[in-house]
Amino acid sequence: IPEGAGPIGSSKACSNQGFLFNDQVLALQFHLEVTPGIVEGLIRNGSHELIGGEFVQTASELESGLEYCNRNKNLLFTLLDEWLGEA
Repeated sequence: IPEGAGPIGSSKACSNQGFLFNDQVLALQFHLEVTPGIVEGLIRNGSHELIGGEFVQTASELESGLEYCNRNKNLLFTLLDEWLGEA
């Protein structure tokens, strides 16, 4: 992350899942904006890359998580509203 930025998340797969810089830049290394249509397109167009593994989900694993897309979108808007002081 850039010098002077503060980390805001980490995981086993990525030590820098997000950071905040000068209270003006919010960076996320994950995709709360994903919709079922986006996931379906990723599966349709990139299935050859979905080999499974410690940090790569299979198509069926991705499909089983579609129910969380709407919740994640709501989390994204809550996060942005809070960060922008609009909540």
